[in-house]
Amino acid sequence: MPPRPTSAALLALAAGCGFADVPGDADHGSVRRETFASEALGREAEYLVYLPPGGPRPGERLPVVYLLHGYGDGAHSWFRWGGAHETADRLIAAGEVPRLILVSVEGNRSFYANSPLGRWEDFVADEVVRVVDARHPTIASREGRALAGNSMGGYGALRLALLHPARFGGAASLSGFILAGPFLPERAERREPREILLEGVPDPPVAIYADCGDADRYGLQDQLRGLERLFAGLGDRAPPHETHLVEGSHSWGLWRERLPHALRFLGRHLRSEGGR
Repeated sequence: MPPRPTSAALLALAAGCGFADVPGDADHGSVRRETFASEALGREAEYLVYLPPGGPRPGERLPVVYLLHGYGDGAHSWFRWGGAHETADRLIAAGEVPRLILVSVEGNRSFYANSPLGRWEDFVADEVVRVVDARHPTIASREGRALAGNSMGGYGALRLALLHPARFGGAASLSGFILAGPFLPERAERREPREILLEGVPDPPVAIYADCGDADRYGLQDQLRGLERLFAGLGDRAPPHETHLVEGSHSWGLWRERLPHALRFLGRHLRSEGGR
């Protein structure tokens, strides 16, 4: 059997606009590119999907974590730069997270908000979810769905989960914006994570994980501290949450290191339905 491609090999194969599918086996999950005609974007759209080692088992229903990339990256980034498939393989093998599906979606430079750039909130929170539920053996409820992202994607993960608590049960933000302000696209819908929480904790509550490096070049460590103060002010009304200020910068090196922590947190709040 040929050796499984490493992240470095994937980087070489993914140069340009393509991405190499990763074949799975009994010990490693698979990654492949899927497309569909998006009404929200008015064009063909893509996402990458990771299925756990051995593939779905008969009768098995799997939770899904949707991975959102940062500004200037793409649907491939969490696998190409973040090694998300390798992280999931390790955590599943160790029993630290349930067997799960990862779906990495494209987000352009949208901050995952509807705007003249496209209906990106509708694309991620509605269309992609419906397509993935139709194509794969998912747990098609909030208990089986979460979002995670870095930088712009962290903002999107928090924002979309808080705006759609009946669809997503958890969100993880790695060096994510809590308030994006001037970074948002022109005429984008501007309900931001901090503002949504101040309006009232969504019902049902969304479990929230957030971390940031202490040398973040955008000063997002200050936004993380602000989120911690907001949770403290909510007291018993605060949603389930975990925050960490860690050593590091605004970089894929940090996000790759922190992804296991985020997935472990989300895994504790996701339901799984084992098969044979």
